Amino acid sequence: MRRTRGYADRHSCKLVAYQVTGKNLPAATSLRLASAASVGMRSLLLAGKFLFIAALARYTTPATVGVYSISVAVATIFLYILGAEIHTYTARELVNSSDVNARSLHIQNHAKFLVFGFVSSVPFVWIVLFWFDIDQHLSLLAFAFVLLGELFCQEIGRYLLILSKPVAGNFLQLVRGAGWMPVAVWLISAASGVGAVNIVLWCWALGCIAATAFGLWHLREYFVVQSCFSLLWFFTAFKSARRYFLVVLLAQTQSYADRLIVQQQLGEHHVGLLAFFQSFASTAPGFVQAGVFSILMPRLLKAARDQDAVTAVTVKRQMTQAAFGVTAIISLGLWVGMPFLLNIIGRNEYAEMLAIFPWLLVGNFFLVASQIQHLQLYAYHCDRLLMWISIAIVPLGVLANIVLIRRFELAGVVAVFVGTSLLQYVVKMFAVRRVVLGMR
Repeated sequence: MRRTRGYADRHSCKLVAYQVTGKNLPAATSLRLASAASVGMRSLLLAGKFLFIAALARYTTPATVGVYSISVAVATIFLYILGAEIHTYTARELVNSSDVNARSLHIQNHAKFLVFGFVSSVPFVWIVLFWFDIDQHLSLLAFAFVLLGELFCQEIGRYLLILSKPVAGNFLQLVRGAGWMPVAVWLISAASGVGAVNIVLWCWALGCIAATAFGLWHLREYFVVQSCFSLLWFFTAFKSARRYFLVVLLAQTQSYADRLIVQQQLGEHHVGLLAFFQSFASTAPGFVQAGVFSILMPRLLKAARDQDAVTAVTVKRQMTQAAFGVTAIISLGLWVGMPFLLNIIGRNEYAEMLAIFPWLLVGNFFLVASQIQHLQLYAYHCDRLLMWISIAIVPLGVLANIVLIRRFELAGVVAVFVGTSLLQYVVKMFAVRRVVLGMR
């Protein structure tokens, strides 16, 4: 592990210097180096998030952590609603065309759609925050800036990845996800935890603005020739993305419904306890997404488009080996290190709930396995099948959470998470064997 991290750190600066400044990478630069640089930046991102959530737990109460976590949940769900998964259409179009003007049309239309969606959503965001009784704990203006910044960062980051610029994409995620956190921690500690949620939101918003500016600069060639927004483009894009939009929206609902249900039934204190352990347990899937999936996905899409079965099988094997290896190493490290971290934080509330942490790690292992099968189905345009799988499983998980949280509290959340993650993996694995292999 030490050798891998050192290798990533040594090459990250070199690769970032090329991709961040917009220069082309040398021809001899291999996929292995790009992956190493992405892993290096993901390591910095995860380290920043580790320190941030630990500092938030140390300097504030579990209830404050809970309010922040509900804010993250609401923002994330709205991100996917407003994005409408239009990127699934544009990503395929960008892969199929190398013409700058054609790519500019897709990227500019998408950007204008995002602005319209954000403006239209503001009243609904306020209603949701009011419904979950956290509107009085935060600045609505700061939350609006966070939502707008996150919306553009998410889509710009995806474009950088699909345009085979994973290092630049991961650099954007580093700025967006952790660049602002040291400032937020310093301000929270200086204020002794007073007004912590609003401090976090404003710092978060500034980080998103900086990351958005970087991303737009890096995609500047696609904004040289301006184009008018096309309703025909939107209807075509949404028609293509509609099934995957429902799939992802259901997936995000599944990911964050437990926090919202805990908030309604148990309150912010329990949400904070749950979110603390979830933040660390979700490290492995996040690391795999940036260091494995984002690197190999363009190759998988191209292999599916070209009906190149040999390359598709090779990419899936590489994806599986790397994802499982990374997940196992990170999960083991987290399991061993968590008791030491809790001693440093020094709050008994978290230590008393340590028993749920290993099970969250197990659930995330199944989640990574499920995502590998999911990407196979996506690459081969099995959106309808993915939609029906989500429609069958996600409501089942939400219903189980409503029932079990009331009776077993946070233990019920963990049981539902492990069960639904395993079920998704099994169902999607059989779907890949029956559908995707039959296409090759």
